[in-house]
Amino acid sequence: MTSTASGNDTSLKSLRDRPFELLKEMEKRSRPVTAVGAADAAEGREWVGVACRMGGETFLIAREETREVLGFPAVITRILIVDEVLGFRRFAETEFDSEAPPTVIRCESYLAGAFRRGGEVWPVISLKSLVESQSFLQAAS
Repeated sequence: MTSTASGNDTSLKSLRDRPFELLKEMEKRSRPVTAVGAADAAEGREWVGVACRMGGETFLIAREETREVLGFPAVITRILIVDEVLGFRRFAETEFDSEAPPTVIRCESYLAGAFRRGGEVWPVISLKSLVESQSFLQAAS
């Protein structure tokens, strides 16, 4: 539990249905930890991204390619909506492999590679590649 600006205790579980507030709380809690690791990050030894689940698969999105996580309105054209936001994940740059793994949802053309740790593979989706692609730009037509 941690204190919020209003003085109330907030648990992460209580925020699971409010992804934006959840990410804000997680960021606030991680500041002391990231301050310690700032020297390593400044030297380029660490990569940080937001983990999410789409279509039953887990992906990473580079922290610098994300700005905020919002709920979505009832009427939209369905594009790149994540099923679940899992929070920040940190990897050593040495864990990165530029070869994109195959995915069930067939998004290999938008992958920038993957991080590999133990037996886990974390594909990295490039939002820049996605929003610049012709198929994305023509999705609503």
